[in-house]
Amino acid sequence: MDEAEQIIAMTTSSRQACSVCGDPMDPPHTASCLFCSGTFHLTWDTRVEVKDCGRFDLDDQSLALYFTCGSCAASRGMGAQAT
Repeated sequence: MDEAEQIIAMTTSSRQACSVCGDPMDPPHTASCLFCSGTFHLTWDTRVEVKDCGRFDLDDQSLALYFTCGSCAASRGMGAQAT
């Protein structure tokens, strides 16, 4: 294995897996769930094709933005996010 292959192998093996789907994650397009602290795929740029394994929400009282993984949203009956 040459140096370039070693670097690719190290990068791929050190990538964190999505807490929802288990696929490797691309760091710019991730979020951390408020409820379980799991990290999941979330699109930050709609021009880039990245699957969404969760959602963002706005707390009505504090007007704070927070993120919920798909597993926690389903278990809490949050339904689909409005787009």
